[in-house]
Amino acid sequence: MSVRSIRKIIRAAVPAFAASLLAASSASAVDDAAILAKRPPKQLSAFGFFTDAAAQVPAEGVLPFAPATPLFTDFAEKRRFVYMPAGKPAAYDAEEAFRFPVGAALIKTFAYPDDSADGLHLVETRVLLHQESGWQAWAYVWKEDQSEAELNIVGAKIDMEIPLPDGGTKAITYAVPNKNQC
Repeated sequence: MSVRSIRKIIRAAVPAFAASLLAASSASAVDDAAILAKRPPKQLSAFGFFTDAAAQVPAEGVLPFAPATPLFTDFAEKRRFVYMPAGKPAAYDAEEAFRFPVGAALIKTFAYPDDSADGLHLVETRVLLHQESGWQAWAYVWKEDQSEAELNIVGAKIDMEIPLPDGGTKAITYAVPNKNQC
């Protein structure tokens, strides 16, 4: 993902979570070492971003947010979260939106409505990790049973039927980006 794309994402999210980013998060179950590691973990759960990943319940220190103007993505619902390492707040800059500290993470899950208990079928979670070398983007694809999301570096095509707002369904091929597209 390019610096320009990252800036665009950050600018879109500014109004929704400005206040929460100016104060650093408290102690958390998030694994800061996993965020800073050169190689990402094979499973999303290794980061510790969620206490219940399938239900998208964030861990302490992981805050949900919603951008003022979300983009349309094939009827997908998106759950967005931000993590700030303890004691390291983001700094607001009128020209750049926010300057995130090393160790910060932006998390976005793509899901579609279904008839499960929580009403969503998780498809993919993307993580943007701010490391010493800059931002690293990784995609994790959810197992069909929703028990875990696994690292997917090469991208994927997932055929699925999605419900439409009018009650109908539509066949789509969901595209998970590869490392260079994420």
